[in-house]
This record gives sequence, structure tokens and C-alpha cells, in this order.
Amino acid sequence: MQIARRRLLRVVAVALASPVATMTASGQAPTAPAQPEAAPSIGVAQMRADGTVVLYLRATGAGGSVGHAVLEYPPAHPQYHDVLRHLGGLQPGEVKPVPPWPD
Repeated sequence: MQIARRRLLRVVAVALASPVATMTASGQAPTAPAQPEAAPSIGVAQMRADGTVVLYLRATGAGGSVGHAVLEYPPAHPQYHDVLRHLGGLQPGEVKPVPPWPD
């Protein structure tokens, strides 16, 4: 899980440093699903019908900077089961908060 956390931190660091936002094919910034009320989280997770887990993550940095990242884990991804375990499981169509990874 340390590898996934380091990867996430790199992605968020790049997002914080980059003025370029991720865009969809339609030219719109991706929109995360509405987050259910729950304990503090770093974003939301959603499972697509094909089993792909999509993490919509947010991080804040020094000086109030904010970074967003969208990470996709298809079922064949080497960290897929680690991510599912961290989320406490996920079913197609389900949306749930992403708890912070332990330090």
C-alpha cells in the first residue's frame, strides 16, 4: 500500500504544481459524484459497471493550494485489490468516501 500512497502523493503534487486541469473528451473538467456524509475523507470512490474503481481525490497544501486527482484502477491493475480492501469493498454503481491512507 506504500507504493499506492507514494503514487497518490506524486499525482497530487503534480496536480498542485500544474495550472493545467484534467479535461474530459468534451472539454469539461471531470466532476466527482456527490460525496455521501461520512467520516473525514480524501475524496470519493466509485465503481463503474465494468468493475473499474475510480478515485476522485482532493488534497490541500501550504498557503491554501488545492489539488485534485482522478485515479482509475481497472480489475487487472496490480493494486486493484489493495484499493478495494482499503475502501472496505465496493459494488458497481456504489459511491463511498475514501479514507486517508495510514502514514
